[in-house]
Amino acid sequence: MNDDQSRSLYGRALDAMPGGVNSSVRAIQPYPFFVERGDGGHVIDADGNRYVDYVMGYGPLLLGHDLPDPVTAAVQQATAEGPMYGAPTEVEVELAEFLARHVPSVEMTRFVNSGTEATVSAVRLARGYTGRNKVVVMPSPPAPASPTPLPSIPSPFPSTTRRRCCRSSRNTARRSRR
Repeated sequence: MNDDQSRSLYGRALDAMPGGVNSSVRAIQPYPFFVERGDGGHVIDADGNRYVDYVMGYGPLLLGHDLPDPVTAAVQQATAEGPMYGAPTEVEVELAEFLARHVPSVEMTRFVNSGTEATVSAVRLARGYTGRNKVVVMPSPPAPASPTPLPSIPSPFPSTTRRRCCRSSRNTARRSRR
């Protein structure tokens, strides 16, 4: 299997991004493969290697990378109408109603943009339901992308990368305190 291009891209990425990746779950040793394109249920990396895509965009790509023509047309139509408004839309209501009809345990749906927003919503729901104001915060969250989910799991970043990215942060902090 050829991996020259992914190795080269990782070298460039180390100079531009902490750890060479934008998420610690992507920090594969000795370096990650860099995806060039998707093809059905597969991804093809920068070196032309083909992999089964078990990740599928963490959920949104259930139909794979090659969308059927009606789906592509619907996405293009929605984009032409405006991709995002920051205000409620009828399509949100329709999707929430669809979920409630098709998933027996779902009564209502809250759509969020991030894990932080989801956590805040869950805490508010729990506080409202229980009537309690206090929340227990665990010192080590069990999220796979958290920096140190368990003390026994080593950092995904090589020590040389940690030193290089952290050194510039410390220098910046020192300069700003002067």
